[in-house]
Amino acid sequence: MLDAHADFILSVLAEAPDTTLDEMVERLRDERAVRVVRTAVWKLLDRHGQTYKKRLPMPASKRAQM
Repeated sequence: MLDAHADFILSVLAEAPDTTLDEMVERLRDERAVRVVRTAVWKLLDRHGQTYKKRLPMPASKRAQM
């Protein structure tokens, strides 16, 4: 079902790589009238070789720099 929207999903991520799975689910619902769970989006990204990070990298601590 989501494969039909793969180009849309991948283009959104190309434009805004920090888009969360929840945000993508909302955009699919609002812009494409598609209701899915975030696991479905994650699986599509996995099939397309895309990675998803749950949070942004944290800066190194001062202690680690010593």
